[in-house]
Amino acid sequence: IRRPPRSTLSSSSAASDVYKRQTAIHSTLEVFRKQADSEARWILSNPGPFEGDRVLLVRNIDEDWVQVSMPIRPHGTNAWVKRDSVSLTEHKSKVILDKYSGLLEGWMNGELIFKESFYSGSDEHPTPLGDFYINEIQDVTADNLNVRLVGITAFSTTIDPTTEGDPAIAFFAHESSEGSDELSTRGCIRVSEKVLEFLVDFPLGTPVQIVG
Repeated sequence: IRRPPRSTLSSSSAASDVYKRQTAIHSTLEVFRKQADSEARWILSNPGPFEGDRVLLVRNIDEDWVQVSMPIRPHGTNAWVKRDSVSLTEHKSKVILDKYSGLLEGWMNGELIFKESFYSGSDEHPTPLGDFYINEIQDVTADNLNVRLVGITAFSTTIDPTTEGDPAIAFFAHESSEGSDELSTRGCIRVSEKVLEFLVDFPLGTPVQIVG
């Protein structure tokens, strides 16, 4: 893990950016395409998508409404939730993945937590570019089961949906397997065990910017 001085960092703006996230406070969260709609377009479970809180990244706050980034296709879908159905918190965390330079940065509270190389998707199954966020953290070691990954709101652009839903992109460790011994993946992002240990401590709703 490299920790260069802050003066040498090209992503210094990430050190001061503040982001808002919303957490659902009921067992389901009604999400509306527009504020004027009389019925919700989506009903999201809480907890979700797995055992963690239903957390969405906030894009804008109106008097009685909160605009959120939806964890669905197509990428970049925004929608609205009622202000009284969620709680709002702020954080200063961000992950930047640069496919061109091959470097992954993680920022938290103004500090560069890690900067390291990574492996991503192949030419056949590339890792998508865009602005996403962390919406799933699995860190389970029990009953001989070791599941540790950090899921984001990106989806494969080349793999068809299954009965379980759209194929989502996640961070996982080199030692994990995607069904192949190749270091390139079908869109997911391989990192070191040390970086994954850092990532599982990042809050849900942390923006993940993938450029390249």
